[in-house]
Amino acid sequence: MIHLKNILCSFYCGANLKFIYHYIYCLFFNKEIYKKNLSIKDNFLIKIGKLKQQKILVGLEMQVINYNIPHLYEVLSNENLLDKKMNGLIVGCYEGYSTLFFITHCIHANFTCVDVWNKYRLSQGYNGDAEKYFDKNTETLQDRINKIKDTSQSFFNKNSQKFDFIYLDGAHDPKIVEADCKESLHFLNHNGILIINSIFWRGFKEIKKNNLYGISNFMKKNKDFKIIYVTRNTLFLKKK
Repeated sequence: MIHLKNILCSFYCGANLKFIYHYIYCLFFNKEIYKKNLSIKDNFLIKIGKLKQQKILVGLEMQVINYNIPHLYEVLSNENLLDKKMNGLIVGCYEGYSTLFFITHCIHANFTCVDVWNKYRLSQGYNGDAEKYFDKNTETLQDRINKIKDTSQSFFNKNSQKFDFIYLDGAHDPKIVEADCKESLHFLNHNGILIINSIFWRGFKEIKKNNLYGISNFMKKNKDFKIIYVTRNTLFLKKK
């Protein structure tokens, strides 16, 4: 039922047929990718669990990245990003879970991590100490992280750096999501990878107030990319 809702939501938000085709294709034909890289997910979860028991890591409970780890790893591997000396950008870091995944698997990469870390945010379940948790969880990796506390719009306005890899999981507002996608594509190197998380997030009853509407608008106005995967919650793009 959830997949039918996602497809109907895609049509309603004006997503193009390629997007919908890739989503359906992934449902039926990409199960082997999930199985092949399932051990990567399991090993990462075990490692995180052990470090939490030792109180080296804290928090890290609200994670929607886990299901996508097999596909994330597949793309990183196929694009030779696991061993490449590169610059990555993560927008929307929260307590640092996605940062930990990418930085421990892309062993020669440096990451710029952008988040507002608004401790007064009223969203249900948001940890007001998320920034402290991020700092704690990444304290041994500071030589590879450039932490920036700012909005995505302000960051992109001031940024001059190019990236090989960008992971978007920031503000859940269609206008901001559209702008973040556009700016990310602009600051990607040729053949760079853009991964957009929470594409089917539906926190608002009005469908067009959610992420997918902004993503669909971005895809209509920008053609300088090709779709790699559309999973049940994440869009993988490669800049042409």
